[in-house]
Amino acid sequence: MDKGWILANRVTEIVQGFSDCDEDENLRENTTTIVTDKAAHVNPIRSGLALKEAKQHKSSRHKHQSIFEILNRNFAEVGDGGCREIGYKDLKLCFVSFVVVFGIRSSNDGDQNDDIKLENSEKVDQVIETELQKVPLPVAYALWNKVLEQSHSIGGKRLSHAHLSYIRSTLVLLGMLDLATLNKYRDDEAAKTQKVYSRNGHSSMFDFDRSIECLVVHDSIHNQYGEYLAYYKHGIYSSKIEQWNEAVMKESQLIGSNHYTLRMLPLNTMRANHIEETFQLLNDLTFVRRRIHVLGASGAAKSHVDDIHELLILIDKVGVVAGPIDEREAVLGAYRQMLKYCIHEVKEITKCNEDDNGNVRLGKAAMYKTADFGNALHLLGVSLGRYGFFEEEMEYYKEALRLKTLAVNGDIESSVSVSDTLHSMGFSLDNAGENKKALVCYNQALKIRYKCLDDDDLRIAETQHNKVNYFLLFLFISSFASLVALKTSL
Repeated sequence: MDKGWILANRVTEIVQGFSDCDEDENLRENTTTIVTDKAAHVNPIRSGLALKEAKQHKSSRHKHQSIFEILNRNFAEVGDGGCREIGYKDLKLCFVSFVVVFGIRSSNDGDQNDDIKLENSEKVDQVIETELQKVPLPVAYALWNKVLEQSHSIGGKRLSHAHLSYIRSTLVLLGMLDLATLNKYRDDEAAKTQKVYSRNGHSSMFDFDRSIECLVVHDSIHNQYGEYLAYYKHGIYSSKIEQWNEAVMKESQLIGSNHYTLRMLPLNTMRANHIEETFQLLNDLTFVRRRIHVLGASGAAKSHVDDIHELLILIDKVGVVAGPIDEREAVLGAYRQMLKYCIHEVKEITKCNEDDNGNVRLGKAAMYKTADFGNALHLLGVSLGRYGFFEEEMEYYKEALRLKTLAVNGDIESSVSVSDTLHSMGFSLDNAGENKKALVCYNQALKIRYKCLDDDDLRIAETQHNKVNYFLLFLFISSFASLVALKTSL
């Protein structure tokens, strides 16, 4: 019987099993409860111990454990018959490595106001999610080559294209990965093609109008399954992850700029323990320009912030970093390149929307672009504030406020985004002890928010809360000063 037909039937059974797994789990829990209740009348001590063990077992299970068991059976059912050198355990390891290397952890508490969320580090109820990144096939193949080179099953040899195609096809057929596409980035609008060189030294013409074939994890549950296997079940060693990212980094540098490389290359580089190269990449104006063009200004700023955050955590874990790296200057330089290009782009926009008298009035498309640049600088300012760079933080806020004001043609009273920056400026000034300036910013933010938002909006409450804190502090200082004066007079 055809192997592909058998796999297709098994995948169908698995999909049907998804709808039954929760019902089976509930039935199992109900049965346990009934048995426990009966035993309680016979031997309370033994039933209490059994109940405790049942609770401990249940707490150690993942919330999607029943689904994970189906996926485990799915891999086991593939067996070792599809390819002589690659068994189902190798397939599972390839999937796990895909999740580990290409996963981007991000936090999202459901609040649309990311600016306020970022500045309030005390929020602990954030839900951790992982972006499902589209990965070009050559990059995925480079990873699987490295993964299975380390496996004893193929004796350290490089995989053939047939082996790699088998891994891809099987993981797609099992529903673990999906096929997708990415557009290639055209740096030069006038150029249709560019000569590139493959590893064997032969040149070929690279067509920028064509898309790149990619792979992506099927959904978030499958991604959690991969993380569960990697970190909780098998415990992937950090040395392996470093080698995997090394292979991915080298392949990514060969395929040119696209959404994947502009988002993931800094992460893969730092995870391969190339700290200095990562700082150089984030400080490279060409990379910053391409990142903004492909990811958008806000998307590029968020990626820069995430990359710097993970990089500093990695440096803190590793300790001493080899090479002459000034972390402070490297961080500020990376953000400064982003600031420089955002201001440059806005200047180009205003030139096209300036009348004979020098007055600037933006059209709808230009307003949207300018606002995006303003949001990007705001995000960078928030990040700088978290690292203690107060002067730089205020500089970025002021530029963000200028761009956001330009984006609404001066009508700031109708812009909630402007109020967000004013609120953040007030928050930063308050922390720096400049309370009177902070109060001015809070009042301006509050005026806009009362006009644009409902009275029960939490953003109004947060600004009011910060403003009340200022008055309480002022009252405390005044009372303390009066007591000191009274004591001195006595």
